[in-house]
Amino acid sequence: MTAKSSLGLVRVAKLFNIVAMFLIAIGWVVPILAVAMHILILFANNLGYGGDLIFDDWQEAGPLLIAFLICFPMYFFFKRLGAIIDSATGSDIFSTDNADNLQAMAWFLFASQAAITLATAWNFIWIESSDEDAIWDNSIELALTFPYYLMVVVLFILAGVFRHGAAMRDDLEGTV
Repeated sequence: MTAKSSLGLVRVAKLFNIVAMFLIAIGWVVPILAVAMHILILFANNLGYGGDLIFDDWQEAGPLLIAFLICFPMYFFFKRLGAIIDSATGSDIFSTDNADNLQAMAWFLFASQAAITLATAWNFIWIESSDEDAIWDNSIELALTFPYYLMVVVLFILAGVFRHGAAMRDDLEGTV
């Protein structure tokens, strides 16, 4: 791969990372607005003004609040990914900093996937436990999270490879 095409891939990766961070920002704002609107409508209903509630029950807000919480580890995941992308333009890709970034990314991805599993379980237990189609849908959702847990393992392995590569490079520099 030429240096020019490699630089183009780095630019695409940076653009993807910026878009992901923007979507995470939206993921923080939307649940806050939905819960705030629900509280305002409850307050208006208590004052005698009519209005349809956003949630029939507060338990329905659970997955939305968990989605809000998922944004925190994913923000840090993409922040660390941005640091790795920035280091890709230099010649020092196999560094202990990148190994630390990959290890942190694995933990952040694990945290977000655990929250997604929690949201799916919440949805299954509180909202749709009596609907057989919902049981099937939730089973599919839980099965679809498996590749992300596998990605966590891959990120830990890559962190070890980067750490070992950095140690080998340091040994090589020490012998010269």
